[in-house]
Amino acid sequence: MLPLLKYLLTVADIQNDQLGLQRFTWGQIRFEAGVFLCFVASLAVSVGGLLMLSRVSRTDAHETGIRESIRWLLVCVLSLPLATVALQRISMSALVPVLRMDMGVSDSSIGAVFTATAIAFAVGAVVSGFLIDRIGLRAGATCFIMVFSLGQAASGVIGGVSGLLTARLIFGVGSGAALPIAAKAVASYIRKPEQVLGVALWQTATCIGVLSAAPLSLHLNVTSGWRFVFIATAVPGVLLAVLCFVLTRPTTTEGGRRHFRFDRTLLSLALAYAIAMLLNTLLQTWAARYLLNLNVSLVQISAILYPIPMYAALGAVVGATLVIALRSMALGRSGVYQWAAVVSAVVILFSVVLLASGGVYAATLALNFVPFGIGAFLVSVYGGVLDSKSPATVALTVGLMSCFAAILPLVLNNIPSQVINASRLPAVAFGLAVTLLVVSFFIRVDNKSEPETLAASAR
Repeated sequence: MLPLLKYLLTVADIQNDQLGLQRFTWGQIRFEAGVFLCFVASLAVSVGGLLMLSRVSRTDAHETGIRESIRWLLVCVLSLPLATVALQRISMSALVPVLRMDMGVSDSSIGAVFTATAIAFAVGAVVSGFLIDRIGLRAGATCFIMVFSLGQAASGVIGGVSGLLTARLIFGVGSGAALPIAAKAVASYIRKPEQVLGVALWQTATCIGVLSAAPLSLHLNVTSGWRFVFIATAVPGVLLAVLCFVLTRPTTTEGGRRHFRFDRTLLSLALAYAIAMLLNTLLQTWAARYLLNLNVSLVQISAILYPIPMYAALGAVVGATLVIALRSMALGRSGVYQWAAVVSAVVILFSVVLLASGGVYAATLALNFVPFGIGAFLVSVYGGVLDSKSPATVALTVGLMSCFAAILPLVLNNIPSQVINASRLPAVAFGLAVTLLVVSFFIRVDNKSEPETLAASAR
């Protein structure tokens, strides 16, 4: 158990080998038990909150043509690709030190593999979104899940840098479909007033995949070798592809209107999403270095950064609760998402102010609450997209958003350190948080030109 708990502390920044976060001695393990228990408690709260929220709004079977228990089961199953992709991506990151030793892969080659995977992910997100909207959820989900799972398995079979690069490219193209699949499922099976619950479910699924990847990879690497890690983590994806093919039901949206419109609503949501993801990526890139400048030990940095996905998932659950509560206040469709976004942006701004105070404890608190606020904010953005767009075009819309999020880290990593660095993190983050709050007031959600219900987009 100790090796697993120790490795939990390294997942947050395992790719940054220059920080040395994977180098621990047995005597340095102090935070693992608390972090692990925090994960279990947070996961229980997230799942419990989603179960309670699912009772707030009920959809009649005639709206979707599928019983309520079945439709939520389908949404849960089709959200699992997010967990599977997170598991498979981080398992690759966790094995970087082993690949260096066993395969003799250089740092530049590893960087090229990760960069190519990110680009392939961005391309796959757009392509998969386009195809899923046209060939249907069942065929699209089955094909793309199988593609990224086979790419993951091939990573453990093919030898050499070129073979690894080819396998990761296949994985990247397929894994880009995870979010469009989940979005299409929510738009197809869940009525609009409930769809924010599906968005919160995305965050929870991603959290499970991220936090389980490192301990599982370490255990399999110790017992069976690194090649088996790739093959074993591909198995859940293959089983999930079969499960999607068997369980996924035809939806009323297939064959519906597929005219993609970049209107005022999508423009306001896209701008808010871009700023939120820029802030999120900035913190992911520079948080560890910022804490190092505050003389925080490497073990403490890992303990601080590791729970971030949990806070994002909890923020998504709270954000969904807020949207549902605002719906009961007769604020109008735009008012619901606008004020939910404003409240989340205020939380983010307050957290960034704490980060700028310079204290270790304030920085720790800020790095926990900023992801919490961003998780809640993204519920408002994705909820607005699902509410305003036709289910027949939602996969492409979310695929474009996922493409942007995948490209951002590549852009930030190539910005000169004179422009953005760890010491300037609080100032840049504060500017982005203020901008995000201002943009939140301009969010507009208008779906007059889109079907109001699922049945409206049937053949």
